[in-house]
Amino acid sequence: MKDNGFEIVRAYTVINNWPKEYNILHKIERFLIMLNKSFGSRILLIGRKK
Repeated sequence: MKDNGFEIVRAYTVINNWPKEYNILHKIERFLIMLNKSFGSRILLIGRKK
């Protein structure tokens, strides 16, 4: 975003919506996010044009 002239206003880690067959992956991802927010499978950035 910074390379394209945006400033980052907010960053979120978003948990993936795993199908029920992959319930263990959902639990692992939640645990990793508790350790460090950057371990999520998706990052949501909110930016503003400079």
